[in-house]
Amino acid sequence: KTLMAQRLDAANGTLSGEPIPIVENIQDDPGFFTAVFTASDNGLLAYQESGGTESQEQMTWFDRAGKKLETVGTQGNLWYPRLSHDGKRVLATVGDPGDLWIEDLSRHVRARMTFDPADDNYGLWSVDDSRIYFMSLRSGGGDIYTKVSSGTAADERIFSSGSLKGPTSMSPDGRWLICSVLNPKTKWDLELYSLADRKMSDFLKTDFDELEGEFSPDGRWVAYSSNESGRYEVYVQPFPGPGGKYQISTGGGGMPVWRRDGKELFYLAADQRLMAVPVQTGATFEPGSPAPLFAMRQKNDPDRHFDVSADGQRFLVAVPVGEEVSLPVTLIQNWTNLLRERR
Repeated sequence: KTLMAQRLDAANGTLSGEPIPIVENIQDDPGFFTAVFTASDNGLLAYQESGGTESQEQMTWFDRAGKKLETVGTQGNLWYPRLSHDGKRVLATVGDPGDLWIEDLSRHVRARMTFDPADDNYGLWSVDDSRIYFMSLRSGGGDIYTKVSSGTAADERIFSSGSLKGPTSMSPDGRWLICSVLNPKTKWDLELYSLADRKMSDFLKTDFDELEGEFSPDGRWVAYSSNESGRYEVYVQPFPGPGGKYQISTGGGGMPVWRRDGKELFYLAADQRLMAVPVQTGATFEPGSPAPLFAMRQKNDPDRHFDVSADGQRFLVAVPVGEEVSLPVTLIQNWTNLLRERR
């Protein structure tokens, strides 16, 4: 990926001239089309080149103590594994740009679900496992598509807008998808997509990021991550509301996942340890104290690379194969001089 710069007329907010390449091979997140760079008003540019982690992963089962149990499928560039509700299959994104594949865990057979050259990512199972829902960049923006999980019918686009969006959870009654949506003014928000009328509505929109919304198994609560405190933490809020929120993590956290019976909530701490929190859900919500399970090795990116078995006793993790290599962040002073040099 190439970092480009173009002149902006501050008076009328319009761009002029041709885009100029500044830096090649920028580290990026192919799912949400974000990249690892930042620029300041005083001429500083910081970025990281791609290649910071191995490109191959192996889906692997671990127990609660972090003991390796068995591997699943073949190695590949894997993203966002999602176990089916019956626990017999796993849906994951493979490749960069990605396509969705389904692995049959008992037969050890992998079937490709999407074939478009654009990125398809953030796949979800329907409540009865008969369909999958996913985000695709094939139309230019991140639109929502669906397909029968048998793979016997064509992909169907069910929602399109100018905002980048990715579905992260389906309500237990099958009526709603909760989506992370990038809005120009409010950053990442949580929005609800109604499968009945195919419309999107706000759920949680602030001046901070809200991401990774996950419905509780009883449908009364949504767990999510937000940086409103200055760092990402996991919170739980009633659905559909109103009501106050509960902070779950301490010291940083994200990527919440519920146990199927709703008695535990798992999340990834800032130090990459998998945490377990006992909870009681219903008309009220009562969280316990987070307890570490094991250190989870996964890609150094903002995406989720694990899922949890229905009983909360096993964890399916896309583990990087080989030694992870962390590349340094490069700082350029007076980077705007590069614009004059390359005109």
